[in-house]
Amino acid sequence: MLLYKKIIFVTIVFFVLISTVQISCYNATKASRTRYAYRYIYYPIPGIKPDFNLANIENPTPITGYSQGRERQPVVSPDGKYVAFVNQPQSKIPGVPFTSNIKVFEVENPNRWYDVTETEAAQSVSGPSWIRNNRILYTMFDPATELFYNIYFIDFPRIRPDGYAVLGREHRIWQVGMDIRSSAVSPDGKKCIICADVAIYKKGKIDIFRRQPHLENPMLFEFDMDERTIKNIGSGFDPSFSPDGKKIVYGKLVGDNSFIYVKNLQTGFDGPITHGDDAWDWMPCWSPGSDEIAFASLRGSDWNIYKIDEDGNNMIQLTISKGTEWDPCWAPGGYIYFSFYTGIDWDIWRVQLKKPKY
Repeated sequence: MLLYKKIIFVTIVFFVLISTVQISCYNATKASRTRYAYRYIYYPIPGIKPDFNLANIENPTPITGYSQGRERQPVVSPDGKYVAFVNQPQSKIPGVPFTSNIKVFEVENPNRWYDVTETEAAQSVSGPSWIRNNRILYTMFDPATELFYNIYFIDFPRIRPDGYAVLGREHRIWQVGMDIRSSAVSPDGKKCIICADVAIYKKGKIDIFRRQPHLENPMLFEFDMDERTIKNIGSGFDPSFSPDGKKIVYGKLVGDNSFIYVKNLQTGFDGPITHGDDAWDWMPCWSPGSDEIAFASLRGSDWNIYKIDEDGNNMIQLTISKGTEWDPCWAPGGYIYFSFYTGIDWDIWRVQLKKPKY
């Protein structure tokens, strides 16, 4: 009996020591990464590839490789030099759950990545948007804050001559209720359109906007970045400001379909530009000239990337894959970045339009 108790005691001590070492390693790793956003050199690994409509595009290029985890939601900086995206790597620390962070890569050297955020375990970020002075706005889910999302912006990392980058300063600007879907910032950085389902909170004051049960779409809110005020402006999802700041494009559920809508902020026009009896269109983004829109569409059995004029004419299918392609993002030079599901993880790809306008 005494031997049995000793075995139990030794076993418990062993597991406590192992757990302590793991936690210490995790904390040391986090501490060492908090000060500097280390440079990563990643090279895509050959695997499943999307197919393209080569009559309209050229130079299809994989940017990330699936061994590093899931890479999604690419967005190009206003100066066209960087692309921010969400990265969710596989957790390498036993007992530490998945997390996600925002990283950036250089357009001219896409294999070089820099950290932008450094979250704690179980925290996750989403919806990066570039705002003035090369800052990045994003939302973060943190279970420690009673399942609320927080909206932050963070200064762009300061890249040093040796290739490393110092993490920028982080600023929390708002706390919102659960289930924020996406957000978009105006080019002047003064307005933010938030797509969400539930209440909006600020410093103990509660303004409740709750989606009605009979409505299909989440709600769209206009958030004033300077005044810190918010108002409901309609319903829809995946909003995006045009580069000239005059229009908003977004998706909207209509019956069994989903279409792309354009709202002109000057004239008040608000209507669909895509149609179809079996169409599911979403994740729209503007061209640099504010006259074309790229979007993801499920027409048939697969998600592919399309582009269309802002007035609804000249819709062209850019990819013809048997899979899932989301998150299109337009960049100068006629480039379009998007996320592709390999069957294992999400990768970021880039294509170039033939005879680009910009």
